[in-house]
Amino acid sequence: MTTAGRAWLAALALALGLSGPAAAQGPEYVATYSTSNGTVPPPFHWRLDAAISADGMVTVRHCTGYDDTGCGIATAPAPEGAVAAIMAAVRQAGLVERPAAQDSHPPVGGSATSGSVLVDGRLVLLPAFPAPEDRQRVGAVLNLLGAVIPSEARAAAAAAAP
Repeated sequence: MTTAGRAWLAALALALGLSGPAAAQGPEYVATYSTSNGTVPPPFHWRLDAAISADGMVTVRHCTGYDDTGCGIATAPAPEGAVAAIMAAVRQAGLVERPAAQDSHPPVGGSATSGSVLVDGRLVLLPAFPAPEDRQRVGAVLNLLGAVIPSEARAAAAAAAP
């Protein structure tokens, strides 16, 4: 794995609140997914971040408000074959060879969903607002990432958020 890939994994571990030896070694996360409900007053704002490890475990962090004090974390296994399906979807979309471009005129406000996938040591970014010609390719992978996050982990993380 490249130095940039290790730095990304370390940042992800910190963002998810992971610590100790697992965070120091850089868990083998292969995909991330992040979604929020947009710009609303703090009591109504939420954000969900998820990381999928190479062995198919999903760590979900659900936060309310705009800081990291109102977060709950839960872990659960992804459906069987989820990691292989994610890798196949990224390759089929051609995102390794032709990375998605950002929209040059992104919307202001509103909800956003983004992600990333580590494929063969290369970090493939899935922007929240891809260029029009990339929306379908990025959307297909983001939809799959969202679908493999276990509902019980989503619910447990949300329930654990203060």
